[in-house]
Amino acid sequence: MKEVMMDQTRADVEGGPGLFTLSLAVCIGIAIVGDYNTRAREGETRYDKWLAHLADGPMMEITFNMFKSRVESAKRHGLRNLKVKMSVVHPESLREDESGFVWSKQDIRQNKDTNDLYITKVRELTTTSSGNATLMRTERHHVNDAKDMEILASKEIRILD
Repeated sequence: MKEVMMDQTRADVEGGPGLFTLSLAVCIGIAIVGDYNTRAREGETRYDKWLAHLADGPMMEITFNMFKSRVESAKRHGLRNLKVKMSVVHPESLREDESGFVWSKQDIRQNKDTNDLYITKVRELTTTSSGNATLMRTERHHVNDAKDMEILASKEIRILD
């Protein structure tokens, strides 16, 4: 499996080993998998798994836009049957952060707004050209319970403790 670091996005080829990222506490994890309805042409490389680890900060939108561009390119080349999982922190749990960081009401509100914004962006990215929504699931976790995320070679998406 290939590791996806903070502020990074990676894609994996059809039949590839999969992807993983570690320690999603306040960061957002986005995993997308899909299928093609045709066989790859000889010598053609196609991607069917994507994982992004978005950290709040100057790279967040840049990382998401790279992720979006790669998924859109695959959709133009016939990617279908998308499945999506996202991992986000539950904003209210920030009040109980054991790291020693004190979150203000404004910080908590901003975190909720950021989560909502990226959930909407991913939903828009993965809606089909006919307007059909894809299978999308968002899991919210406590800030003190950071999650790891992986996409297996089988395209199963897992969020782990």
